[in-house]
Amino acid sequence: MATTKNIYIVGAQCTGKTTLVNALESHFSAQPAHDQPAIVREVARTVLKTHSLAATDIRSSPDSALHMQKLMLHAQVEAERHAMAEASWFISDRSAVDPICYALKHVGEDGASQLLATEAWAELRPGLERGLVFDSYKQYKDDTNRFSTWLVNLEAAPTAAKKKKNKKKKAGSAAPKPPVKYGVTGGELLAIARTVSKSKIKPPPRILNLAKRAIALRKSVTSWFVTRGRNASNKKHAHFIQVMEQICEILSWETTGTSDPTNGADAEKAADAEDADSPAWINRFASLTVEDTEDDPEPSETSTNVIRVEAVEKDEEETVDFFLSESFFKILCLLHDLTNWRQFLTDPWTDYSNLKIDLATASVVTDTALQLARDLIEDVYNELPSYIPVDGLSLQELVLVTASKATNIPIQPSRANGLPFNEKLAPIVDFAFLTTGVLLNSFLDILDDDEIPVYKSGFYGTYNAKADRSKMSAAEKFNEDKILMLELLPEYAMIAIFNTPLPVRDEVAAGFVEYYTKKDFNLWHCFAAQVLLDAHHATRHSRLGAADDLRMNSLRIARTIDDFRKLSETHPKPEFWPKEGDIEINNIHSIITEWIEKDPLKQMRAAAQSLAPRNVQHSGAQQLLFTRNPVLCGILAFHLNIRMQTIGQGLVTQWYDVQQLAFLYNLVQQIPENKMTWPDLDLFIKIHGENHIFVGDRPKDAEQSLNRLELATGTINLVRDRYQKYIPGTTPAAKFLDELTKASPSSTTIVPKDTQAGSLAQVRALLSRKWRNTHHVGTLQLLALMKEKLSEEEPILLFDYFGMHKRSIKILRLIKAKEHHKFVQYFTENYMPSEAFIANLVLLILHVAPGPAKSSKALGVKTAPEKGLHQVSRIVVSCGEVMDPYLKKNGDAAIKFLRLFAKTKKQVLALVGEQQTNEALDADERKYMYWLCMDEVLGPAEMESLKTGIPLA
Repeated sequence: MATTKNIYIVGAQCTGKTTLVNALESHFSAQPAHDQPAIVREVARTVLKTHSLAATDIRSSPDSALHMQKLMLHAQVEAERHAMAEASWFISDRSAVDPICYALKHVGEDGASQLLATEAWAELRPGLERGLVFDSYKQYKDDTNRFSTWLVNLEAAPTAAKKKKNKKKKAGSAAPKPPVKYGVTGGELLAIARTVSKSKIKPPPRILNLAKRAIALRKSVTSWFVTRGRNASNKKHAHFIQVMEQICEILSWETTGTSDPTNGADAEKAADAEDADSPAWINRFASLTVEDTEDDPEPSETSTNVIRVEAVEKDEEETVDFFLSESFFKILCLLHDLTNWRQFLTDPWTDYSNLKIDLATASVVTDTALQLARDLIEDVYNELPSYIPVDGLSLQELVLVTASKATNIPIQPSRANGLPFNEKLAPIVDFAFLTTGVLLNSFLDILDDDEIPVYKSGFYGTYNAKADRSKMSAAEKFNEDKILMLELLPEYAMIAIFNTPLPVRDEVAAGFVEYYTKKDFNLWHCFAAQVLLDAHHATRHSRLGAADDLRMNSLRIARTIDDFRKLSETHPKPEFWPKEGDIEINNIHSIITEWIEKDPLKQMRAAAQSLAPRNVQHSGAQQLLFTRNPVLCGILAFHLNIRMQTIGQGLVTQWYDVQQLAFLYNLVQQIPENKMTWPDLDLFIKIHGENHIFVGDRPKDAEQSLNRLELATGTINLVRDRYQKYIPGTTPAAKFLDELTKASPSSTTIVPKDTQAGSLAQVRALLSRKWRNTHHVGTLQLLALMKEKLSEEEPILLFDYFGMHKRSIKILRLIKAKEHHKFVQYFTENYMPSEAFIANLVLLILHVAPGPAKSSKALGVKTAPEKGLHQVSRIVVSCGEVMDPYLKKNGDAAIKFLRLFAKTKKQVLALVGEQQTNEALDADERKYMYWLCMDEVLGPAEMESLKTGIPLA
């Protein structure tokens, strides 16, 4: 039975959500044969009206904002309950996620946490997450239930048809109650299958594929236990799976050309025809894409009511081997999923090490996966029987003990080589994340509420980043992991003890602080620790480590802020520049100074060392918080870049200097034989779009430029107090999630059309097909898509708005110095009240520029471009003469900036010069570009700090 799927339309304000809901309502209304959805209208308007609230109350105070969002969440619950009473599914304008997001924005994490703890969210959450976190066990149950539902309804169809003929329709009958879901055992399904096989009905291939995919998953996950030890001879699988295999043989014998397997001899022959445990058989159906159509359960047109069925497995049938039970299979599915996620998460860090993607992309993908893993583990824990322990290492030890019994391998550790487990069980130890679990458990033994743990440098050896891990033994790998973990864990202990707020939240840090505070852990902490170690190992040979990358990124931002402050000393801020802008810039600089240039835990570590015995030496390593946690480095770098981009966009929006110069630059380019170029401004226009900058297409003359600029500046004046508001198409952090299976607006610009046939197009086609066929994208597909989109947006995320503002001010000052006498002549000495309004010089120029054309028209002078006769404005030509020499030296500074700091060099080249993205830079080209631009962007002081590691004075 396919799980009921509802549609939630979410997004920013005024982006067409209600319009889309109305369109979907009309679409389904025109299809009477389809199950009609209920419509959940946006509850916000009703809440505001019912409780006499105003939309502006959300900004009046945090308490008002939280109260409003609580009302919204409860209203959403009531609306969805009412909708499900009317129909089997619904389309909702917004969702329960919206109030939580608004609470996070206007109240903070505490407010969002309060909403997440409510019964309303607990009720709505399962329906929302069903389409996102679709783990292996859920897939298995969904497949077996849908197959069972189809089979039962097929057998019941003739009976239902007879009853329908003898039943009269009752006018005005009430809506039917939701049908009860019936349980059906494997034996009952087998009996039904034998009955169906005698009829002329053949099961559709997609229905059989559901069963075969479920069988393949069950065999794949349990194969390690089945094919080893005393079970290797008979290869027995779970009773339910054996029954499902029989059913598939019975239903498919006619289409395969074999004899009826219900006969004894033929059944044995069919069973032996193919090795049920062979990898080829398992892999054949392990990744089947099955159409998830709503009419799968309906066997024929005569059936009116679908009997909802759930396949029931009885663990008591597996009396000999616990590992064959469904409960243990659920645990193995969880570990199977986490292992796949772990393998996937190694790729972004390998790509980062090879300079294919940036640090922020690898970190954000990893952090998102850890969030999803936490939810997945929590859900599985809640569904496990109470007799299965889940605290600490209990669950993993259960798997290890079960493996030991199944394989007759003793569980006693190999003490000779220093391993805490038997090396012969290493595959299961790795599969169950026991290595990190043992380290976390051993660290708990030394923790005391009145003491601060201190790591003695070199006690377990020294971590050698240049060593080849692939050639290490299991004991050497374990010791290396031990060194890394025991160096890092005391750092998080100090953060927890002193309640030190980190500048940004990452799941690893939050999890380890929680681990120390509660003195307890579970499978998620083991998984997170292993992912962190894998990231560290994947980047061990990279030229620039994550901590160094973060430091370089921070030096760049600090230099940008220092330049802005110097400019502000001579260029007064306009009155409409909000003080929050300066506060935000100062906060960003403070984070860099306190957390990156300095070691924030140094003082606390020194205090702890002073209380330690003399034989405990202080570790010489500094900034362990960053050097041992690349995920935190990337999350912090992403956080700083997002904040800098937001305030940078606010800067150019408030001053409106870059945009006004775009009008002047466009006009200068129309001068005949003009060869002036401004690559940075061309890139700025490409990123934001001509229609957005010029309020339409490019103006064709001075008069049209004036009209457009007056319109644009008038619009800007109306929204000066909202500079940090989201403008569709201008916030790269949001654009990559616009559409799951379509290219983002920026990616269509970056990737040329002739490269769409490559691997990127194949990925998108696969995701599109999977979405159409299954109505959900798996977790790994979601993470892969996030990685792709974030990587595409990196050049846009790093665009230097502050530098564009600084260079625009310098150009305007040069123009003012040359044309001051003309401005006085045309507009008197008060043409510019203060230099805060220097950008308005462009507006004055455009007022003057149409003059020659009007004068020529009045005198009857006509232009003849074919004869070289053009009408040009003297002041526009003069501005071009001022801009040209300056732009020859500084016109591509932002592009040099991107070439230096962006890791996705191909994306930068494609964005800047429309070059092919499949033309990768070789090592020499990367090195040349790196050293060519570094000193121009950072400056001598920052370069010296980067080389020596000594903080700036």
